[in-house]
Amino acid sequence: MTLETVIYHEGHDWLTKEVNEHGRNVLDVASEVNADFPVEYVASRYVCPMTGELKTPVYEKGNKKGHPKNLYVLRVDGVNPLDLGEVEDSTDLGLHSGRYPQRDGYKHVFETMETMFPDSCTDITVFGRGERIAITQQIGDPIEVMDGDNILPVIITSSSLNGQAKTTINAVGHRVSCLNMLDLSKGLIQVKSTKNHDDLLTLRSALLEASKVNSDNLVTFARNLSEKGLSDVAFYRMLNALLPEADMDAPTKTRNAVDAKRAAILNAWSKETNGVWGNGWFAYNAFQGAEQHRINQGFKSTTAAKQKGFEKVLDRKTPIADAAEQYLRELLLVGV
Repeated sequence: MTLETVIYHEGHDWLTKEVNEHGRNVLDVASEVNADFPVEYVASRYVCPMTGELKTPVYEKGNKKGHPKNLYVLRVDGVNPLDLGEVEDSTDLGLHSGRYPQRDGYKHVFETMETMFPDSCTDITVFGRGERIAITQQIGDPIEVMDGDNILPVIITSSSLNGQAKTTINAVGHRVSCLNMLDLSKGLIQVKSTKNHDDLLTLRSALLEASKVNSDNLVTFARNLSEKGLSDVAFYRMLNALLPEADMDAPTKTRNAVDAKRAAILNAWSKETNGVWGNGWFAYNAFQGAEQHRINQGFKSTTAAKQKGFEKVLDRKTPIADAAEQYLRELLLVGV
């Protein structure tokens, strides 16, 4: 079978647009960055090899009998035009099962988060061509960990239309000095794309009021670490424990990859300490920051690479930061 509609992924890299202004209405920011675009769902079709006719696969039984088996979700605001026949000036965002719930774009997500935390939006990131978005909202004043080192408590809500990621709402801390995204909440709320997606999101959003507790936990952890002195030797011992050098008989590619990661972490530690005595807080940020801004970005600084690093944090794919947190928590417990 040959699909009549061709999914076009090359040459339409609609990169992130961001607004970084404190305390604004989510819907206003969404409009400015074109994140409030309309969507339509169109049945996929194929050319029958025997007759040359266009056909639409449909369910043959059950409560979806006669309904299309697969649907394209299309962005229809004219950005990145793609001719799909029934819908002009459209952009393909994904192909779903016909059982996948149809949503009115991201409108309900924006409205829900604005209701929960009015006039608090500082940023909306649009990934790719709109397959995914992330809303950042400031939920409290900056909190000082140590002299001149502040954490900004924020909520980050991520949602997708391509079926590849759940809607998640996480309480995190932004370290003001370096924009490290410090996430100790371990997934505050996750909402699957079920038939009751919007209802679930509305109901569960009430739980976000308790998210400020996560900020308190982060600040306590950070302040305890800031009081825990850590020498260069102790940091190097930590690095060897969490990311040891590759064996000499390992493939060259493997050795180079490990060396690059270790170098990024050591460089981050050097910037953190900057000639002063180190501490646990500096150590955590060296590991976390190197992973977020260098390793997970593939050691690149393009907009696409930064998006990739951001998505890794949203999807909780931060094994180095997680290991560093665990190591330092144990260090605090033993008191050595």
